[in-house]
Amino acid sequence: MKTLLCFLMLALCGPLVAQTAKIESSGEGDAKQWTFASGVELPMNDILELYAATRNIKIIYDSRKIGGTSKVAGKEITLTGKEIDLFVANALEEFRLALALKGAGQYVVIQTAEAGTVAASVREEDLATTSDWLWVSVPFSLENAEPNAVRATVQNLVSRQGGQVMPNKNVIVIVERADRLREVAKTIRALDEAAKLEVKGYDLPNGVESAAAIKALTALFGADNRDASFVAQEGTSRVLVRIRVALHPQVQQAINALK
Repeated sequence: MKTLLCFLMLALCGPLVAQTAKIESSGEGDAKQWTFASGVELPMNDILELYAATRNIKIIYDSRKIGGTSKVAGKEITLTGKEIDLFVANALEEFRLALALKGAGQYVVIQTAEAGTVAASVREEDLATTSDWLWVSVPFSLENAEPNAVRATVQNLVSRQGGQVMPNKNVIVIVERADRLREVAKTIRALDEAAKLEVKGYDLPNGVESAAAIKALTALFGADNRDASFVAQEGTSRVLVRIRVALHPQVQQAINALK
């Protein structure tokens, strides 16, 4: 009886396996688009084969190493243009893989941990027009910030698999996928601007002598800011403070506290 019930369930419901489906491709050239239903699992090998045909390129890979599937939630999905490129890149990253340019019209699938060895060298000013999916190496020149200090902040912003942060004298080199590196670049520029030295004059509270104010400010900020300077403005009850832009609000608070 149990055997008969199991047989009937299989006949009515089919085997309990994940539903797989192929992507429907339509259009020509730049108008090419992919469409697939929500909730189905897309074989990674099929994705790569279709992508190669869509972009008219050759992709070298070992199908035995990427025999899994990629699943997408949501309503019916339609992808066009750059969305297709990014979808393929993200699907590969589920398996810690990435596409790398091997030659004219030829690409190879690599481990993301190896991305730094084949990352394209790109200038910061060209990053905005670089393909989102491409792994790149970009040097950022720093005018104000110390490279190791920048590294400490951005290290956790890059990918654990493949991302690299390499500080050097007045330069920090980042290896990352282009779309993510654009966001990291904003942080680097903000840090560099915040480290810029700026001179401001501060009026001292009544009864506070400039020598006492300078001594207090040096004790508070001098040790961690070797480029900072605090001098009395001759003939006035003011001090001139040269320090990083980001620290001036703290300087104002310290002077107010001298009252």
